[in-house]
Amino acid sequence: MLEKYLQFIKAKYPHSFREATDEEIAQLKKLTKYELPEDFIAMFRGAMPTETVEVSSITFYPLERIIAENTQYVPGANVSPYGLFAFASTADGDPVCIDLVHEDHTIFHCPHDLLSDGKEISFYKDEMITLPFNYDNITEFSGCVGEDLDEFLEMLMTDTIDLYTTTQIINLNHAHAMENFLRGMMGSEN
Repeated sequence: MLEKYLQFIKAKYPHSFREATDEEIAQLKKLTKYELPEDFIAMFRGAMPTETVEVSSITFYPLERIIAENTQYVPGANVSPYGLFAFASTADGDPVCIDLVHEDHTIFHCPHDLLSDGKEISFYKDEMITLPFNYDNITEFSGCVGEDLDEFLEMLMTDTIDLYTTTQIINLNHAHAMENFLRGMMGSEN
């Protein structure tokens, strides 16, 4: 799939991507504490954005902006310590992140209106709900845009990525997140 993606990018965006230098790859590895999966390294090695460029419904950034997304801009800087690495964004500005925690390396879009606080996740669903800002809640309230890199790239090339609104994410995940939260609260009382 990666080779097909690289051919797609080179044909459709010949001036917006180039091969990454060894120094750029080293910066990406350092930024992810050397946890960046090999398939992602290969993706950037073959197609590093030279400018901000929209591909399908995803905006890819050059290295300087990737660094800023993970260190300065929220919510990317807020979710980065929890193992989510922002490498692109949606048109609404939600960072698109790879999960560095689990081996499947799911790709999420992290809604800025839920994850910008960095201390808690709050939303209204019949009443005001506030959840701790942790890995489980972050991923629960982020939209999946690919179970792995191959699926993400396939959907990107076919323009079939589903980007859920924050309301849709809350409606889909509220009950499950509350169940997990309450289970955790009950476990901490024992």
